[in-house]
Formats: sequence, C-alpha cells, structure tokens
Amino acid sequence: MAIHSRLWAITCLFNPAGYRVREENYRVFRKHLDLPLVTVELAFDGPFTLSEPDADILIQISGGDRLWQKERLLNLALQALPDECDQVLWIDADIVPCDPAWTSEIGLALERASVVQAFGMVNMLGPSGETMLRSMSTMLALSQIGESELILSATLDRSKGAPCSGHAWAARREVVQEHGFYDGCIVGGGDTAFLCAATGDFEKVIQMHQMGEAQQKRYLDWATKIHRKVTQGVGVLDCEIDHLWHGTLENRKGKLRHIELSHIGFDPYVDVTLDENGVWRWASDRPELHGHVRNYFLARREDEAGILTK
Repeated sequence: MAIHSRLWAITCLFNPAGYRVREENYRVFRKHLDLPLVTVELAFDGPFTLSEPDADILIQISGGDRLWQKERLLNLALQALPDECDQVLWIDADIVPCDPAWTSEIGLALERASVVQAFGMVNMLGPSGETMLRSMSTMLALSQIGESELILSATLDRSKGAPCSGHAWAARREVVQEHGFYDGCIVGGGDTAFLCAATGDFEKVIQMHQMGEAQQKRYLDWATKIHRKVTQGVGVLDCEIDHLWHGTLENRKGKLRHIELSHIGFDPYVDVTLDENGVWRWASDRPELHGHVRNYFLARREDEAGILTK
C-alpha cells in the first residue's frame, strides 16, 4: 500500500469504560483496511493500547475526561494528514468493508459528490461474528424513500433495523479541513450532526438531540459553515460493510441519551474546555452532569454478549 495517496482514512480509539472489545475490534478493523491511516488514541489514566505498526500515523494523547471524544480526536487527526491527501474517510474502528473495490469506489464517488456516506447496507454482527441484522445507511434510505423527518427520526432511535447515520463517511478534504467535525455531542450523535449539516437539515438534529439554546448556537455556527462547503451534494455508495460487535443497540440508548442530557442541561461554552493536548475536559463544577455522562459509558456494557434477535 503506497503511503502517497489522495485518499486517507482517519479514526480514533478512546475507551472511557475500559472495554476489552474495543481493542479487539481495532485489530480486526486495521487488518482489513486497505488505506493509509491516521489514528488518534486517547488514554485517560492508563497505558496506551496501540503501537507504531497499528497506524501509518499514530498520535497518542493522555488526559481529558470521560465524555464523548470521537469528533474531538478526529479533528486532531485531520490536522495530521499529509499535504497530498485531498480526500478523507472517517471511519469507526469497528468497521470491515465487504467489497474488495471499496476504497477505489470511494475515490470515484468523491469525483461526483462533495460528501459520501461510504456504504449502502451494514451487516450488524453478533458476538460470534454472525450476521444478526442488516440495516440501510441513512443516505440510502433518504435516496430511496425520501421523507427525511421519518428517516432521521428512525435513525436517531437506533432500534433494530433502523437506518444508520454513522460508521463510515468520506469527503473532499476541503469540506472538513477548515471547520472540522462537530465535537459538541458529549454523549455521541456526531454522525447525525454531520449528516444534517451536509444536507442542510439543521433544525431536525436540533430537535432530535433536544439541544438547549447554547447547544443550538454552537451547532448552527458550525453547521452553516460546513453546509456551504458541500457544493456538489451528498452521495452514497452502493456497497456493504460489516459492523463488529460491541454490545447491544439498546444499551447505546439512541434517542434516550439525548433526552436524559437535555433534562440535566449542558452548555458547551461553560461545561467543557480543551486541555493542553486538545481534548475535552470538564470546566464546570456539576457532579450530576459529569456523573451522568460517565455512567452512560458504563451502562453500554460493551463486553457483554447480550441478546440481539433477527
């Protein structure tokens, strides 16, 4: 694999509850990714998991607090991409492509569209690697069904068979380089935030995430800038990916996590700040908020086999 490539992948590894499966999934993901890769690993208070062979560019950071750091880390990965890269795939470190031509198809798709959700169908694998569920990507569902309010609401619910807004996205680097990814979703949901920015459906994610006034202001400031960069629309790849098991969908609490956070209240201008390494830490003295977010990760119980029915 040539290191000089137009298309690079970026991902991150952070593990606020210390789940074994996150490291195991990363090893499988890395083995099957045929692209140069930037990985940012965040270790809160323990040793790092990865070593130099685990990514072409590996950035390891200590510190921060136990809240959703994915988009914050992806923003750091963006800054580490080499100059020759003008297309970027951001991908969860639990995804395995099913199509050998996947990476070349991403590059071709980005010649036609500014942004692409990089799959049409996802196979949700069980704890033994068996396919338990198959779901459409949100962009495929929107292209086939329309009715964006219905599709986006189902996406957020994260129920069995609901469309998926995340997993793997790609864009021309110019779309995301200046303004990055939206890093204000402290219990997750950044993929839906990006999708709605790219498509211009700002109000839908504000409503679905039940954002307070300060959250709305911060999100809209970012989303309007991203949307102006999407000059040639949002596409979708007609291909399949596998999603490796890390706990049940129910434990991720789809819409409920945003409802619960709304009841407690969160102000991105007051409650969080960047530490010296560029990751989030708490800036407020609010034990209820901090404990709620910490307990959300513990309640995901990702190392448990659980039960997922077809």
